[in-house]
Formats: sequence, structure tokens, C-alpha cells
Amino acid sequence: MKSKKVVQMLLVLTMGMSLVAGCAKKDVGTESSKQETKVETQAKAAETKEVPVEDITLKVVLWEGELPAVGKVVEGFEAANPNIKIDLSGYPDKEYETALAVQLAGGSDIDVFATKNNAQYSDLASKGQTLPLNDLITKNKFDISGYGSLYEGLKMNGEVSSLPFYKTTWIMYYNKDLFDAAGVAYPTDDMTWDEFRETAKKLTKGSGENKTWGAFIHTWPISTFGPALQTGATVIDEDLSPVQEALKMRLDLEADGSIMSYLDIIATNTHYNAAFQKGNVGMLIMGDWAITKYRTDVAEGNMTFNWDIAALPHQQNVSANTSWGMPTSMSINPKTQKQEAAWNFLSYISGQEGAKILAEAGKVPAFVNDDIAKIYLGDGTKKPDNLKMIMNQKVYVEYPPVVGINTIVNTIYKEEMELALAGEQTVEQAIEKIKTRIKKEV
Repeated sequence: MKSKKVVQMLLVLTMGMSLVAGCAKKDVGTESSKQETKVETQAKAAETKEVPVEDITLKVVLWEGELPAVGKVVEGFEAANPNIKIDLSGYPDKEYETALAVQLAGGSDIDVFATKNNAQYSDLASKGQTLPLNDLITKNKFDISGYGSLYEGLKMNGEVSSLPFYKTTWIMYYNKDLFDAAGVAYPTDDMTWDEFRETAKKLTKGSGENKTWGAFIHTWPISTFGPALQTGATVIDEDLSPVQEALKMRLDLEADGSIMSYLDIIATNTHYNAAFQKGNVGMLIMGDWAITKYRTDVAEGNMTFNWDIAALPHQQNVSANTSWGMPTSMSINPKTQKQEAAWNFLSYISGQEGAKILAEAGKVPAFVNDDIAKIYLGDGTKKPDNLKMIMNQKVYVEYPPVVGINTIVNTIYKEEMELALAGEQTVEQAIEKIKTRIKKEV
């Protein structure tokens, strides 16, 4: 009996110890599990916690005349990208091309820069100083549909290394008061160059300082060969017959006495703005940038006549609303250490968002769609009355981005056409010399 009790007591004791051990084991496991869960939670929190993005400053340069409009775009960009700041600076307009070339050649820390025209763009691109953009455009699915024909005009060997943010479009300005006084119908957007010549004759009268000129064509080479571009021709084509016709047309207008001669404009240093502003020029062939100038002149009382604009005249075999112009573009420095941020800014100013801001500032954006056109045109009360015409133009680039294009246009074309306009060689001789010199000098 006594031994039975002992056995029972031992059994109870053994069960009690097992129970205590089991509970202890359970508590240890629970604590261990809690610790593991806590560590995992902390690790996940560390993984998902937002790490503050370091602020980036991009150095962007252009010429001083563009600072006001581009400054507005910068404000919009910084608001949309608070971690990217833009250090925007400008060089004097006339010094910009030389100053930028020196900076880039010296390894400057410029991240993004503007180019005035295809001559400057092609020069820098040929030196490897512009970042190729084809891959970035494709990777980011960047919309180029609003550029129209301008985009193709930026390709060098199939590669684009610059994107346009605004453009110039050549148009015709006219003095409505002179048309009314002469009893001549206002120009339409479908006027041909033959009709332009006849209209200029009808508007021309008088002589000397009080002479009324039917039209005014400036002395820049583009002012003379521009009509050739409307046919799709370029200044480096093997067949320069469209250029020959354009040069001949200017000489015909001079022979009619309905435009001031090239040599007289040079001799008197006559500026196209002063000529039109005076009120004795019926029609002016010039870029759309003069619109802002003439609005200001009217507001300040410096232009007292009624004026409007029309599309450029065109050849018989060319559609109405065909013009020439030049994109103003931006490129990324291939040496930048901030390529992603630089692309963000470039795609902003050259895309739809930047275009909206530029349109509000009175610039004609390179990227245009219906919404952007509405912003540029406003509520319909902006002068001139035919402002909407600018949005309907097919624009050919003034000259393609090829190495040596500045020499071709501003030396070879200028010199040879000037000799023809001075009567020192025929139009045919001028064209042949242009061809020969391009092959030898470029």
C-alpha cells in the first residue's frame, strides 16, 4: 500500500514537471516568434520607408533675349519637380554662339543649353557636344506628333540630339490703310507670288522719301531664297533651279520699282521694322516675331495705321499656307552627370506642358495641338485679326543641320546673290558659282 502511494506521488510529480516544462517551452517559443515578427516588421518598414530625394540643380544656358519666356517655363517646371532646381543664365545675344562654344570646349558644367538655329546645332552636334536623344525619346515614349515637319529637320545621320521648344514662321504683314487708299483688295492666305508682284505694282506710287513701296524684302539671304524652300527644296540640293527662280523674282520686283533695291537698303541701313512702321510699305515679308513689336508700337502710338497679317504667297504648284522657319532648340551636354534630370527638363520645355506656357507668353511653340493653339490665340481679341493663320502653316526649315551650313548660307549664298543683285553677274552665273563653291569650300 505504502509503495502504491509512493508510485502515485511520483506520477503526479512527473506530470507536474512535464506541464511546467511544456509551459516554459511554449513561453520561449512565443517570445522567439514575437522577436522574429518584430525584426521582420522593422525590416519591411525600412524597405518601404520613403527615402528623401536629394535636390538637384541643373545649369541651363541660353541668350538673354529668351530669359523672360523661358523663365516662366522654369517656374512651371520647378513647381512640378520640387527636387530639381534650375540655375538659368543668359549670355548677350550677339555673343551667345561664341560664348557657348568656348564653355563646352572647356568642359563646362552646363547641363542643358539652347541653340539659336540649325547652323549652331549642327556645329555642336558634329563635335559630339550634344547628347543623342533617339533612345531617350523611344524609352520615355515622348510625343513628337506636335512638331510636324520640324522634327525631321533636326535629324543628322538619322539621329536627333536636340528638341525644339519654339519656332519662327515667316508670314506677310500688310498696311490695310494703303490697300484701302489704292482701292486694292486685301491679301488672302492663298495669294500666289505672281499675284503678290501685281499687287505690289498697284500699291506703288510717288518718288523720293515720300514714295509708297508696294512691298519690302529684307537683305538676309533667307529673304531672297526663302520662296524656293516652299517647294521642298533645300540650299544644298544638286538642283538649285528653285533658288534661281526665287533670286530672279526679287530682281523682277526691283525692276518693277515696287520694292526698295537690295543695294539701297544696304546703303541707307534701312531696318525692316522702321520701313514698315513708317507707314509707306504695303506688304512686308518677315518672321512672326515682329508681331509683338508691332503690338507694342501701336500701344505706344508709334504705329498709327491699321495692319494685319496673311500667309506667305506661294508658287502655283505649292499649297496655300506653306512657309519656312527655324526651330529654336535645346540639347543636353553629353558630359552632364545629371542626365535623367536634364531629360526631365528638356522633355518638359519641349513638350506639351512647356508649349502651353510659351503660348501664354506669346511665343509660337514648336509643339502645337488644338489645345495649345487655343492658348496662343486667346479669346479672339488679340491683334492682328488673322492671328489664327499662323497655327495652320506647314513650315520647312530654313536650312538643314549639316556641317558647314553657316558658311554655305551666310558666306557663299550671300556673296554670290549679292553680286547678282548688284548686276555684276547673271542669276545663272550666281547659281553655278554657289554650286562650285559649296563643293570646294565645305
